[in-house]
Amino acid sequence: MFLNEVMTNIILAAIFLSQFFLVTVNVSAAGKCRHDIPYYFSEFNPSSWKVENELNYEEVYKNFEYFEVIFNKSCEEITVKRYKKGAFDSSEKYRINADASLQKIGDRQ
Repeated sequence: MFLNEVMTNIILAAIFLSQFFLVTVNVSAAGKCRHDIPYYFSEFNPSSWKVENELNYEEVYKNFEYFEVIFNKSCEEITVKRYKKGAFDSSEKYRINADASLQKIGDRQ
């Protein structure tokens, strides 16, 4: 009987921890918002972008091309700046939708 209670508690703890990690890993982009502080990425694809892939500046600066992402104050939009050979190349703005997908501002759908 004691062994069954121990096993039950272990299983319940494992289920709880797995759910906790799933929730923390799948936080939306806006949930990880640090407005006015840049995030750096070696690539940017609006259809699959996530904050979890963030690199530090030293890791991306050595690349031919890298991207800087900055949330606005409300954390509802991001500005994506593209750099080539360390020099600014272009900039685009995206709205963060409720499902965490990105929509380029100025595009109509």
